[in-house]
Amino acid sequence: MDANAELCRDKGDIGDKGDIRNMKVAVVMCTFRRLDVLPRTLEMLKAQTDTHFDLYIWNNNENVRDLRPVFEGKDYPFRIESHASSHNVGGIGRFLQCREMVDAYPYVVFIDDDQSFDRYLIETFKREAEPGVISGWWAFKIWRSYNQRTRCRPGEEADYVGTGCMICPLDVFRNEALIRDIPQKYTFIEDLWLSYFAKYECGYALRMSAVKVGFIPNEDARNQHQKLARNKIEFHKYLEAKYKPKTDQKK
Repeated sequence: MDANAELCRDKGDIGDKGDIRNMKVAVVMCTFRRLDVLPRTLEMLKAQTDTHFDLYIWNNNENVRDLRPVFEGKDYPFRIESHASSHNVGGIGRFLQCREMVDAYPYVVFIDDDQSFDRYLIETFKREAEPGVISGWWAFKIWRSYNQRTRCRPGEEADYVGTGCMICPLDVFRNEALIRDIPQKYTFIEDLWLSYFAKYECGYALRMSAVKVGFIPNEDARNQHQKLARNKIEFHKYLEAKYKPKTDQKK
């Protein structure tokens, strides 16, 4: 545990926020079948009160390789890069992208391509940014099973924070085990893995963010959620057994 925790933390003072508006962060988003909502997401980012960030789009869509026509030549106040994955790796693409830029930014903001958010998202996340803390909107206390969970309040400690709309220190991605050790069967459930790995291997705290987020109605999103539901229950049970002694299980 101690060795892993050391790998999750930068040796310098990159986590010192200073003037938060001058702190550039990375924003990373994975996209797959919902390319039609990408322009809407870009417009929500353009409307942010704080646009001091770079956007990275991880494209899992094997049929549409080049996303540049969506954003090139447009008047966006932030830099945009897109990466075309050779195949659909799911949300773990976020982690692969982060591994490439651990020394470039102190924090990364994850967003999902089926979410809507207000113009204060980046500003709020920067105010909440803290070394050794992951702050996210989809945050829960989990009790005896994944289905037995309660939504946290802003600022409250959580057991699980979803990767859709969170801010996370990039230092956690210095540890190769984060990507290397995720069980193959659960690769597409990277959100549970990140929460448990960051908390128990790196000593991070998980918290509920105060950002305001909603969902863009989408049938594909509902279908993906239903397919992963059973695996999430299994994976949560696996992680509880891996990281918690039986005496520490919640009643």
